[in-house]
This record gives sequence, C-alpha cells and structure tokens, in this order.
Amino acid sequence: MIKLFVENTNLHSPVAAVRWCVDKGTINKLKELRVDKPFLLFVICSENDGRFSYVDQKVVPLDQAMEFVEFRSSGRHRIFGCLVWGLSKDDLECYFRNYYGGSNLITPENDFKKPHSYSYWELDYGSVDVVVPDGYFAKEPAAWEKWWVNLWYESKPVNQCHFRKRRLLAYSLQPPVVLGYVLCRTFLSLVHILVLLLCGIRKIQYQAILHPFIYDRWDAAPDKLGSIFLEDYSGVERHPVCFLFMPLVQLVILGLLGLINWGLHRLGLSIGSVLLWFLVINVVVVVATIAVNGLGGFYKLFPAETEEQRSAKKKLELERLYAEYQDIVCSGAALQPNVSALPSQRRTVYLRFMEFKSKVCLPFAS
Repeated sequence: MIKLFVENTNLHSPVAAVRWCVDKGTINKLKELRVDKPFLLFVICSENDGRFSYVDQKVVPLDQAMEFVEFRSSGRHRIFGCLVWGLSKDDLECYFRNYYGGSNLITPENDFKKPHSYSYWELDYGSVDVVVPDGYFAKEPAAWEKWWVNLWYESKPVNQCHFRKRRLLAYSLQPPVVLGYVLCRTFLSLVHILVLLLCGIRKIQYQAILHPFIYDRWDAAPDKLGSIFLEDYSGVERHPVCFLFMPLVQLVILGLLGLINWGLHRLGLSIGSVLLWFLVINVVVVVATIAVNGLGGFYKLFPAETEEQRSAKKKLELERLYAEYQDIVCSGAALQPNVSALPSQRRTVYLRFMEFKSKVCLPFAS
C-alpha cells in the first residue's frame, strides 16, 4: 500500500507538495521481485461534472520521498500514485504517456486502473484529493509579448520560470536571429517566386514575401498549379512541344550543354590515383583486423564476471538498497510534506530547489 500526504487538501497555491510512504509488506514484495530501481507513477486528474479526467502524469524515484505537483486549472483534483519499474525514469514516463494515453489509466468509476506492464497487480496504489482555488495562477503576459517570446515554440510555457527563460532569449539572441531569418525567408521567397514565373505558374501569392510569419516558405505557389505553357485558362492541355518553350526548361537545357562541354575538357582520372586509393583501403583493413585481434587477447587477461558472482553482487546491492528504504516505510502517523520535515539524507538539492521554485514559478492556467 502507498499513502500520499499533502499539507492541506484546500490548497493556497496551484503547486502542491506531495509526500509518500510505503507499507512494510510492499517493500518486502519489491525486494522479493528483485526490483533495484522502483519509481512512483503520479497520475493527476481533474473533476468535471462528477467525472475525473486525466490531466498529466510524472514519474519520480521512490526514494525521493517527496515531489511537487503543478496544476493547470482550479477545482477538485485527484492524484494517484502507483509503483512502477523495469525501465529508466524517462522511458517509463514516455511509455505510460504514449502507450496508455493517460486516459486509459482512469476507469469510468473514477478509479485508477493499474497498468499491466512494468508493475505488479498485487501491489496497491494510493490517492489523495485536493481542491485548487481560483485566482492563484500566474498572471498572463501581454498578448504582443506572448507572441514575441513564444515565436519559435510550438508549446505554451507551463509556468513563470519557463516563460522567463524564453523571455531571456527573446530579448537577447532572438532579435538578430529574427532579422537574419526574415532576410533569408525573403530571399528564398523571391527565388521561389522567380522559379514559379520561369515555369509560367498562374495565381502566384506575391504577398508571401511581405509576411514571413504568416505564410509558410512555399505558400507563394497556389494550391492547384497551372502553367500557361501546359494548359490554357479553360484547363485544356496544350501541345507537348509547348513544354520546350518554358523558360526554366530552356535554362536547364543550356546549363546541361555547358556542363557537358566543360566536362569533356576537364574530366579524367589517372591510373596512378586509382592504385593509390586501392592501397590505402587495404592498409586500413589490415590495421583494423590486427587491432581487433589484439584487443581480444587483451580482454582475456581480465575475464568477465561469472553468473554466480553477478547474482551475489546483485543480492548485496538489493540488501543495501532496501536498508536505505526503511525511512519511507509507513509508521501510522501522518507525514509533513515539506523538505525540512524529511530525514536528513532525503533533503536533496533537487527538493530544496523545487520548494523554492514552487513559490516563485507559479503555473499558468490552461
């Protein structure tokens, strides 16, 4: 069993500090399963008309003992916690986000659906409900500044620190980069339009030159291409010989003729250069073969661990690991979700930073 604790179910901030403990039976079961890197999967849900819907998720190491969860909307939320393992932290988060799609982890009865992979069906999950008040979220910046700061990003900033980081780049490196981008886009649009003109394309979008942030770089071409050299205005195809009168085709033919003429005078390889390259390739192959054989003999001096040695080493590591987990075993008393109340070995730099960040980096409402 997992128990989740928050300081107050009626939050005074859109960020909640969540602490957890695990009962002794669950710890023993993890040890029996030889799990060396257990994680806690958080699934955050929001209530709407009596139904809880998936909002977000995150994976944190079990021995971290505490985490800070951000919310994107006001109202009642439920946080589920489930033990998972078998992959790295990032791979687990990617797996549950993409394979389960988030919403598949919540049943129609507002309960948590334990995953079948990278977990164990006998291990129970935990949950806690919180109410996020309205009016505590970060204030939205001006519309023009949001456009400028998020110009090169597809996603919206999730909190104030995320926005400040983008704003630092937006007012330092972005202006010269944008200027270069506009000049480059304008040049490419001019070249594109010139090629369309040489092909005789009708209905070219010339305004794409003046609006590089609205039009895509190839938007100067109409949706349906039609050349005056291939068909008339009514859509009737012209004689195939008209294709040769297209200016672009004539330029390509002239270029090919010039290239062939230049190649006939300049192209040629001597037999000496071919033999030299053949010799170099053979020398590289011989050296690589000697090196591989030499390394194989070198590794024989240091034989790999046997299966028994690896098993004994794994057992010792598990004993040491689960001895360190004793401070997150549930004792029956409620736990205080703040860094200062954690055991000294759990007061990491990461948690102190996240505690500070929760006060100065409020999330934006979605």
